[in-house]
Amino acid sequence: TEVTVADRHSVTLKSLTVDGGLAQADVVAGSGSLSVVNSTITGGVSTAAGAISLAPVNPARPAKLTVLRSTITNNIGLGGGAGAINVPNGSSNTVMNAVSVLDSTITANHGSPAGGIRLAFFDALTVRDSTITSNEGTGVWVPAAGTLVSPVALTNTIVAGNTSGGASPDCQDTQGVSGGGHNLIGVLDSNCPGIVNATNGNQGGTAATPLDPHLGPLASNGGPTQTRALLAGSPAINAGDSADCQAAPIGSTDQRGVKRNAAARLGCDVGAYDTSQPLETLYVKRTAASDPACGSASQANPFATIAGALACATDGSTIIVGTGTFAGGFTIAHNVVLLGGGAGTVIANPSAPSGSLTEVTVADRHYATLNRLTVNGGLAQADVVAGSGSLNVVNSTITGGAATAAGAISLTPGSGTANLTVLRSTIANNIGLGAGAGAINVPNGASNTARNTVSVLDSTITGNHGAPAGGIRLAFFDALTVRDSTITSNEGTGVWVPAAGTLVSPVSLTNSIVAENTSGSASPDCQDTQGVTGGGHNLIGVLDGNCPGVVSGSNGNQGGTAATPLDPRLSPLASNGGPTQTRALLAVSSAISAGDSADCKAAPISGTDQRGVKRNAAARLACDIGAYDTGGPH
Repeated sequence: TEVTVADRHSVTLKSLTVDGGLAQADVVAGSGSLSVVNSTITGGVSTAAGAISLAPVNPARPAKLTVLRSTITNNIGLGGGAGAINVPNGSSNTVMNAVSVLDSTITANHGSPAGGIRLAFFDALTVRDSTITSNEGTGVWVPAAGTLVSPVALTNTIVAGNTSGGASPDCQDTQGVSGGGHNLIGVLDSNCPGIVNATNGNQGGTAATPLDPHLGPLASNGGPTQTRALLAGSPAINAGDSADCQAAPIGSTDQRGVKRNAAARLGCDVGAYDTSQPLETLYVKRTAASDPACGSASQANPFATIAGALACATDGSTIIVGTGTFAGGFTIAHNVVLLGGGAGTVIANPSAPSGSLTEVTVADRHYATLNRLTVNGGLAQADVVAGSGSLNVVNSTITGGAATAAGAISLTPGSGTANLTVLRSTIANNIGLGAGAGAINVPNGASNTARNTVSVLDSTITGNHGAPAGGIRLAFFDALTVRDSTITSNEGTGVWVPAAGTLVSPVSLTNSIVAENTSGSASPDCQDTQGVTGGGHNLIGVLDGNCPGVVSGSNGNQGGTAATPLDPRLSPLASNGGPTQTRALLAVSSAISAGDSADCKAAPISGTDQRGVKRNAAARLACDIGAYDTGGPH
């Protein structure tokens, strides 16, 4: 064995290569802790695992392995173990051998039953932001164990393109897989329960039609180790969870140390390699006479229509749209960003018959961002309808929509779950014609663990009309987070959630104004008898028993009653700076300096209000409640 770590020791292998020369094992580690960082483990051959075997002498003293920003490749397991990582039986559910694979690549290893990672009983595996591919033998293999639990958590990870004699070449773990979702599994079947295609950001193929992650060969793409680059058209591009990509030790960089730009993108790529920037940029300009052929398009030869550019886009494309009004009625069927020039970039189709058209449709299982533009339904059609996957609305205005479910934004997943993030944007003057919402309507989710999710951050929802909700309507098994936002002057309840008994639809409100909404019910602002959580510091105009969890005078919350509603003292919707209109706080507003500074500073609010104006939270030790911040006493 090239490197042996004795029992009960902690060792780090950093910035080096261990090469067994296809003659002996690379690394064997006993109880204690082994970390492999920025390194390559290759050329190992052994009965248990060619690359790394955990072999504690006493099972009651577990072994711990962490692989961070490293590559394990071209290793051979000769026995019933693994090509890359083999772990023996632990001793109990509380004394477990544990493996963490983070921002790393495991590829082209050979073993049976596992080409990648093999666990035994009482072992635990966490894989985040990694790529396990092209191994001969199952990518991740865990024995069927009944009550002998070996927990596996996968998040933002590619497990695809592996081969084995069994029916499940990528994931064989009948015990069930947990984690943060957003995984890409080539062959996803009943042998990998817990990961569901099109749910929680997961994507999966079948044995008949495996999902191809479109990876380049193992190569020197920068950084200290070789990686498998994502090629144009990869469904992994922009399909990752930005919170996970930013969390330590990933720290918003990929295996190479290249920034993932997760905060700005509101996403990242699945796997160890991140494109960071668009693989392709297409241009749309009002002055273009027609749409060019895909191969001849350029900044100098732009598209005349957004639909034309989308027809030439691939996953990872950014479509830059100039100022002017552009026809809606198109469908986004790739993981793309539409980047406008601000309020002057308008998507509208006023000539369409009422109810016949949606301005922007995002197809199921795709991830789209609308940034710095206006979608205007002209009070004739819906603004945006999105299926399963993720939709981000950033620095944009959604207005003039009219539709049965919601005038502005409806989530309508054909299967799986939908995720919506609204950041530094305004949703105003939309009409919900049916039993939905004026601004945002969400249908039933699948279960308490498979939820549609909505996040409204640093944004304004005002002047919308709908029943039961003028603002946001959830259904069963949906989740809502509202931070540093203003939901006001909507006809219909501001935030509406059905009474559901044990069918939980969690709502979290922090540093937000929900006031001056009107409805036929006694609770015009907050109707959620399931109970509201969050960081407090909210201003609720009418706060009663239909919004339990928010208590006036507790945790920074303020609330009025039906007899004496609390007035947030807001100015009309106006251009107060920034790319979108906002509702300014008047000098006498009780929202001023009543917000929680820690929340205002936390990403993605990051110390600014909807306009991009500094909240000065650190200096003030406070900020204002809502989407508009005065910056402090004047």
